[in-house]
Amino acid sequence: MNRKIYQRYYAADWYKRNRKRLLKKTEKYYLDHRPEKLEYARRYRQDHLDKIHEQGRKYYNEHKERLKKYYKEWRSKQGPRKWTDNQKKANIEYRKMFPEKVKCWEMVRAAMNRGEIKRADLCFKCGKPGKVEAHHKNYNFPLDIIWLCAFCHKLESNKNHPH
Repeated sequence: MNRKIYQRYYAADWYKRNRKRLLKKTEKYYLDHRPEKLEYARRYRQDHLDKIHEQGRKYYNEHKERLKKYYKEWRSKQGPRKWTDNQKKANIEYRKMFPEKVKCWEMVRAAMNRGEIKRADLCFKCGKPGKVEAHHKNYNFPLDIIWLCAFCHKLESNKNHPH
């Protein structure tokens, strides 16, 4: 038997015999070093946010049809979304607390349905393509909006209305 082939079979056999011990050792190492690993992951996400978003968009674009099919099947199995009583109450309370916001959202939605307003393709702030959301700088002017991606929208809303 060829030496390389023998080594490959021996390594596979050795792994099968020692699999449980190796998994315990790996798990123990991870648990012992968990805070460091989490901190490293947090810093990496913070420093490479654009790269991570780009990789996600690239993956989605390459697998768009398969993902759409998967999520469509998943949603059909889930059935209609059911709101809990707490969610319903919170939604009603929020709408009572901020009626001007709700009015603006409904006016924008109605204008879009009539074709008076079209959703932009790019984020106004960062210029990234994708799904964008309507942002009101002033709720006194309900149709005066800018289109922002979810990330920029969150930043802009927190800047204007810190909670």
